[in-house]
Amino acid sequence: MPKERLNGEGTVVKRSDGRWMASVMIDSKRKCFYSSKSAQDAMRKMKLYIRDYEEGYLRGEKQLLSTFAENWMKSKYKSLKRSSYDTIEWIVTGHILPKLGSLPLDEITTDIIQEELFDNSDMSYSVLRKIHQNLNQMFKLAIKNKLIKENPAEDIIIPREKKNNIKEIQFLTEEQVNNLNTLVGKKWKTGKPYYQFDNAIIFLIYTGLRIGEALALTVNDYDARTNQIIIKKNVKTVKSRSDASKTKYETITQNTPKTKKSNRKIFLGTKALIAFKAMTEGKSGTDLVITNTVGNQPSPRNLTRTLYSMLDAFDYDYVGLHALRHTFASLLIKKGTDIKIVSELLGHESVSFTYDTYVHLLDEQKEEAINKLNEL
Repeated sequence: MPKERLNGEGTVVKRSDGRWMASVMIDSKRKCFYSSKSAQDAMRKMKLYIRDYEEGYLRGEKQLLSTFAENWMKSKYKSLKRSSYDTIEWIVTGHILPKLGSLPLDEITTDIIQEELFDNSDMSYSVLRKIHQNLNQMFKLAIKNKLIKENPAEDIIIPREKKNNIKEIQFLTEEQVNNLNTLVGKKWKTGKPYYQFDNAIIFLIYTGLRIGEALALTVNDYDARTNQIIIKKNVKTVKSRSDASKTKYETITQNTPKTKKSNRKIFLGTKALIAFKAMTEGKSGTDLVITNTVGNQPSPRNLTRTLYSMLDAFDYDYVGLHALRHTFASLLIKKGTDIKIVSELLGHESVSFTYDTYVHLLDEQKEEAINKLNEL
């Protein structure tokens, strides 16, 4: 069996099966590299391994993605908002680890990630994007810690949703909004409001606030001089992580909004202002704007019940609270408001996101403009 010395770095031999085997001692353990092509090819593989080892890669036992991901999440816990951490935990433990968790970090390739998580996936583009973002961050840290050399998530292709799979946004028409307005202030013979949160529903329609933003509003957040509300807080439902907690989830107020662009001011139109004043009568300072009959913060479910009752009065199909935000945007767009202004009022991170969300309404607007031009 021919044997060659490699300047004291190892040896290469030709095996009886015809393959070349290069070997070297690393930390008193022999590491072997095989090639059916040539001795030089086996030597090349061995030298690459030695180089990576000397540069700090390949030290210690192979680490599984599951172990690395758990430690990565722990490092994130203190620096993130609780709602943001809940999202990361859901993405990592619910989507990434079931597919890749049992694999060693250095054995995960771009092809494996693409096939296991992205190709033929029925998940929405936004979820796939979050999966990619988290994988990318984890592998960047693994490179920094010299556990791997390259980022296998870097060249991932995130498939766009097929048009027939994209859910159409729900919103109320101008006629429906006008009809809901007629229900505001309706009372029972006892004087009790017929619809407990009727003003809150109207307020949401005419401000476009996220439900969490509206529930976090206090009287102090209104500037009477400019007639604007200042959005700077957000109510979120997060996982209860205390051993003493009796519930799985709890509601908290975060002193930062959803995104940087969410921190904004919104001018109150006539109907929004009327609703605001009705909800804040007798309140001041840090009192919440939207409260139940005993002055406590209601849950989104309570407001949804009121919305359903109001829709029932006209036999309208049910829509969720978020549809009121879409209603605000759609009414503005149909009135010819510039998409950039709509985006700023909604607190979207980018104008392109607003455009993509309401592109069908903008297309209708373009068609109407062309038709008007043809009438000239």
